[in-house]
Amino acid sequence: MIPFEKELRIKALRKKYIRYGKEKLKVLYLKIYQDKVTCWQIQKTIEKYNLYYHPVNNEKLRKRRKLSEKKKRVTELNTKIKIIQTDKAGEFTKLFEEACSKLKIPHYFSRVKTPKDNAINERFNRTLKEEFIRLGNFTPEPLLFNQRLTEWLIEYDFNRPHQSLDYLSPIEYLNKYQKVLPMSSSSTSPCQAI
Repeated sequence: MIPFEKELRIKALRKKYIRYGKEKLKVLYLKIYQDKVTCWQIQKTIEKYNLYYHPVNNEKLRKRRKLSEKKKRVTELNTKIKIIQTDKAGEFTKLFEEACSKLKIPHYFSRVKTPKDNAINERFNRTLKEEFIRLGNFTPEPLLFNQRLTEWLIEYDFNRPHQSLDYLSPIEYLNKYQKVLPMSSSSTSPCQAI
């Protein structure tokens, strides 16, 4: 039997962090409520209230939001792109190469079938898609998108338990082990090439 208050807390956490698994929710529950919860209790609550991620419903919501927002046009672009790195997708390669050449933007290619060249970014991009974009946070409006993305990145670095860090957040891991990690700048500029 799961106490009602505990069940309500689990529901709230699961709704807020729909893509997090039982282990991550367990860590967050302890952190937020200073109370222990088991993975079994989390699973039973998820099952009881059908708190599963539904990609089809989410895609419909994302499309509705996208249709209601004002679209940005390329003609409004006024930020200089320094470098572009892409894979070797062939559909628009010729036109894309011509545009890069005309704009004097260096274009670098990833090696074919070598995600380990950029493994950290590839895994981060997957998490970004699953836990941010697919949950309806995309908008073509750069200011709104950057605000949402900044909030998500703060959550990602300061609160989200990471399995590879023994279910600590990156900041907790850094503080616990007093390691100096190499830092690199990142940009959430709407004009930044991915």
